[in-house]
Amino acid sequence: MYKWFIDYQKLDEEIAYLSLQIDLSIAELKRWSEGDLSRQSTFVTSLEKSIFLQKRIEELKIELEHKQKEKEEIMKLIDRFKGVEHQILRLKHIDGKTLEEVADELNYSYSYIKHKHAEVMRRIDFHLKSTTLK
Repeated sequence: MYKWFIDYQKLDEEIAYLSLQIDLSIAELKRWSEGDLSRQSTFVTSLEKSIFLQKRIEELKIELEHKQKEKEEIMKLIDRFKGVEHQILRLKHIDGKTLEEVADELNYSYSYIKHKHAEVMRRIDFHLKSTTLK
């Protein structure tokens, strides 16, 4: 499997995890600032916890934004291709379909799709190698 595809999948998982962490932290912040935890603790404890959570939420949002930009860069690479090449890349590497499924969906022979996929992947690898050497 190609490193950029693994990176894409990993970014997708990390984005989902960060989004969940932000949602959970926001819910906890509400509990500390206006909910049940604010009434069960001292004002100072609630304030400290609220400040900590606000900082944590901001850090998570910054990290989330960074991950989303990385994912967009991978999508830009895929979107450079047009027509059947673009469809092959999307169906195979974004939607997770097999080349056989891609061939069926696009109404091409499996051998044609396999050949086109290999050709596109060589071009992507060349592009990635040339940009990382700069």
